[in-house]
Amino acid sequence: MHVKVGDTVKVISGRDKGQIGEITKIFKHNSTVIVQDINLKTKHFKSREEGEPGQIMQ
Repeated sequence: MHVKVGDTVKVISGRDKGQIGEITKIFKHNSTVIVQDINLKTKHFKSREEGEPGQIMQ
């Protein structure tokens, strides 16, 4: 690949098209990269104890 960890890149397709971020991880076997703060998922957690509120994490 012609990019490396730490490079700043711009997303050119998909839901996050046009966003800019820094590469944090590279997968050479399928030519993909992980870009910081792009395509984050949210996960909802139930409260574990009574009276404690649930949480939404990214």
